[in-house]
Amino acid sequence: MFRPQNGNSFIPTPKWLANRYCLVNVTNKYDNKCFIWSMLSALYTAALNTGCISHYAKYENTLNVDGLQFPMPVKLFPKFEENNPSISIDVLCVDTDSKGFCMLYNSPHRDRICCFNILLLEAEYPSNPRHYVWIKNMLALVCRRSKHTKKVHVCNSCLHPFSSQQCLDQHVPHCIRHNQQQVEYPDAENERGAH
Repeated sequence: MFRPQNGNSFIPTPKWLANRYCLVNVTNKYDNKCFIWSMLSALYTAALNTGCISHYAKYENTLNVDGLQFPMPVKLFPKFEENNPSISIDVLCVDTDSKGFCMLYNSPHRDRICCFNILLLEAEYPSNPRHYVWIKNMLALVCRRSKHTKKVHVCNSCLHPFSSQQCLDQHVPHCIRHNQQQVEYPDAENERGAH
């Protein structure tokens, strides 16, 4: 079945992720703009109650959303980055079988002022299946992939953890020469003809 990846309205953060204290999940129960709220929570982080939509409503018109649709499909992230030239985004999703993560979209723009990581949550119930949240601490999100017990440094392209910043710095020039690992989904028209 064709199921395009996009974020809708609010989904509670699963407990195993909430316990890592690394996500900001804005409670948008009355619209399909969870992507916008996740971006605004990253740009204008509230000191308290970071998931409260009222902190970010006054900034809603600061992002250029011309030509975008909501709920926002992953395929429109390049358009968002084109509209907002100071922002780059990497989008991850949860591999529910392993409780690991994989890339849905990896920005080619590594030199921008604001570089954010977004997680696409998927609910177990069909009425409200997907929701974007801001990853405020990437290290806390993926640190359990390594047995290293001290601070971990993560490559945003391949999500591989490193034990030191020096190891990460040596890795990055080699990693960015290759296409980032990410999931590519067919569009609706191509899906109908495929068997």
